[in-house]
Amino acid sequence: MAGFGQYQDLLISKLSALTDPESSETLMSACTDKDDHTTATRVLCDTDGKLMVSMSGGGDASAANQVLINDALTDIHNELQTPSSMASELTLQNVESGITSLESVVATLDGKFPTALSASGNLQVSIEEGGVEANQLPSALTSSGNLKVSLEEGVDTLSTSALQTVGNANINTMSAKLPSVLVSDRLKVVNDEVSNDAVGSIAMSVVAATSQNVSFSTEGYRTVNIYGGIAVGSMINTGSGSGVHCYVENSPNNTDWYYYKELYINNGMNNENNIANVEVVVAPYMRVVVQNDDSVAYQSNVYVHGIKSRD
Repeated sequence: MAGFGQYQDLLISKLSALTDPESSETLMSACTDKDDHTTATRVLCDTDGKLMVSMSGGGDASAANQVLINDALTDIHNELQTPSSMASELTLQNVESGITSLESVVATLDGKFPTALSASGNLQVSIEEGGVEANQLPSALTSSGNLKVSLEEGVDTLSTSALQTVGNANINTMSAKLPSVLVSDRLKVVNDEVSNDAVGSIAMSVVAATSQNVSFSTEGYRTVNIYGGIAVGSMINTGSGSGVHCYVENSPNNTDWYYYKELYINNGMNNENNIANVEVVVAPYMRVVVQNDDSVAYQSNVYVHGIKSRD
């Protein structure tokens, strides 16, 4: 039986044979599928015994290919370092700042730009003011450089020339009723100022058994003042049927008259025989009558003033 030393010598001899390429009969192979030993394929080396590796997609990882790659990277590096071919960092920052500012402006103006075109190709602008919205279609400029606007919605309520004329007429009508100047410390209103107008009088002798009257329109008056006297300084009889009396009548048309009221004649202590009454206007027309039922004539001096006042 061979001893341990003999086996050891034999093992060293075999290993030495494997490391000697000229005497070794062992060949290196590799499997293309690690789980299938039948796919074993021998590995290829170059003349120096270096493993040859084939790279897909453009060639081997050879020294020549590496030189080409290095040259290409150098060109790229030089190009990036050339100021004329590359925006500086400061320029890029300015561009970024400008873009941010533009975005802010666009956000502010959002909704204020024309949103559509009209059938004729004009920009359509939505105008919302005073509760009225109408589509305005800018089309051209006037001789003075103002923008002409075509109105295509709500025509019956928009400010056209015809409607402007009507509006001007209404303003003129209103202006006649507005305060215009001051009278003392009060506002004076045109055609509606406080006034005391003389509208009529019975200043004549009224013969016995007759009467005299004065009629007037009450338009614009709230009240009428009736004042004066009859045969002032003389003793007279007053009252219907036997003396002198004064009364007021009303009419809707200045033709048909209706008795309103008797006016008091105050004889006084010295035969003043005066009249002083304020009567509220109740009809479009009024008249004052002095009736002499006595047997002698009496001088009448009776006056009527219409009083205008504001509401």
